[in-house]
Amino acid sequence: MKQYNAWDLGLSIEDIRKDKSKLKRWSQLKTDYLIYITRRLAARSNRYFASDGQRLKLARNIYAQPVLNPESETWYAQNLEAFAEAYDDVAVMAMPFMEQQNNPEHWLRKISRKALERIGPEKLVFELQATDWRTNKPIPDHVLKRQMQVISEEGIESFGYYPDDFISGVPNINVIKPALSINSSLGAPK
Repeated sequence: MKQYNAWDLGLSIEDIRKDKSKLKRWSQLKTDYLIYITRRLAARSNRYFASDGQRLKLARNIYAQPVLNPESETWYAQNLEAFAEAYDDVAVMAMPFMEQQNNPEHWLRKISRKALERIGPEKLVFELQATDWRTNKPIPDHVLKRQMQVISEEGIESFGYYPDDFISGVPNINVIKPALSINSSLGAPK
């Protein structure tokens, strides 16, 4: 509340929520403040890299909703454009089963397009889920592979998945490897 008051928003969250201009400003300030904190942490960590000329690279996760619905910054304190400006990469949680989507392929195409409308592919890393946490069962290998193909077809160049249980072979690398390979026929650079 002290910080909100210092931002000249007052001492009542209820009053902030009632005033659309204050609500928008409050949302942006929270996002900016979290970016400020991560930059401070990175600056301290960079001390350990400075001797060899390296720089810490930063990535920030973002939930699907702030990508699909920018107004949701109010709830999440996450903004795709602000993250793209502040960090080396933005890791979009592109997880249709976690989002309880009935048509995962359609949803993945939609979030890919929305993200690419707002920032370039060089800043995006899509995170796919290899486990359906509602059932605690692995996403079938062919489904995960198809999701990789779908987002690649839409122009997403960098992606990964988790969790990876390499000891048990889940997901099966032999099934998903063609979708992971830069040499695949998914439109990779020639």
